[in-house]
Amino acid sequence: MNEDDGLYGLVQDRLARARIMLSDLDVSDDVRAAVERRLQEVEAGARFALTDASRRLERLVDDLESDRLPVGHDD
Repeated sequence: MNEDDGLYGLVQDRLARARIMLSDLDVSDDVRAAVERRLQEVEAGARFALTDASRRLERLVDDLESDRLPVGHDD
């Protein structure tokens, strides 16, 4: 197993966790859609730049855990 395999697994686990967190949020449809777009961007980016995607996902999960949510627009 190489380093990318381990990072890929970590990103996949974090994405799953972020999706669960998103489903548990009591937020408007606009906010939910904005967070979903961020998750989709991370997933797309992971195909080309796994390390960058991992960092972006970490920031997103931190934002969700800290209740720093988008206000219904692209961020």
